[in-house]
Amino acid sequence: KDAFGVGVLVYNDRVPKLGCSNNQINVTAAFHKSLGPSNDQFLSAGFQVGIAQRNFSYERFNFEDQFAGDNGYTNPTAEILPPNNFAYGDIGLGINYTYAPNRGIGVYAGAAMHHVLEPEISFFYNEENPELGSTDFLHRKYSAYVNLSIPLGLGISLQPRALVYAQGPHLAMNGGANFRFVLDEINGFALHTGGWVRPVSSFDEQLTLDAVVGMVGIEYSNFLLGFSYDARIDAVGSQRKQRGAFEISIAYLGEYD
Repeated sequence: KDAFGVGVLVYNDRVPKLGCSNNQINVTAAFHKSLGPSNDQFLSAGFQVGIAQRNFSYERFNFEDQFAGDNGYTNPTAEILPPNNFAYGDIGLGINYTYAPNRGIGVYAGAAMHHVLEPEISFFYNEENPELGSTDFLHRKYSAYVNLSIPLGLGISLQPRALVYAQGPHLAMNGGANFRFVLDEINGFALHTGGWVRPVSSFDEQLTLDAVVGMVGIEYSNFLLGFSYDARIDAVGSQRKQRGAFEISIAYLGEYD
């Protein structure tokens, strides 16, 4: 029936050569409201709050001194260096709808907004005198998705899916479908296979096809182990390497009855 969930996300990104790091910790909470006595329909609302910290080490940077031309390096560097460590807060909100009947078409849809406060992330930003420093803020990110589960009979279902997300001048979409083949209904063993396309647009506002994605997955007892590969369109037939991305995912599918 009704449920309340919490989670913690810890993130660390480090560039050893420059001594630059980005650390984040976020706490997420959501409430799932059952919309009927059969408990196959839920409306969920959640939020995420967190703090992020960025820093780098000046010991890893080298600045050139001015050579006078005849008597050595007489004019040392005059680089104006900002503080090398700062933190900022971040907030996200989301809502989700789930309808998963034992028979019939299942519907899953949701939307979210990230970086609600559009936090400032520039090392050169001066909070007391903003006009003295450069700014660089995180644009709000909007995302929305809809998934369907359509029974086709004989343990086969079609699962079309669409995902749209936009941030600042950037827009990306994923659209495609999975087929789910039930191999052992008693033990919950099934095979998933499918593919998607990903069109994107950026500053030029022209929508172009960025990649095609293939996926295969093994489902067992409400857990899904997936293997997918993103093949970049501009890399097909070229000699450039490392243009695609291979991913492994583990998902818990949940129970709604």
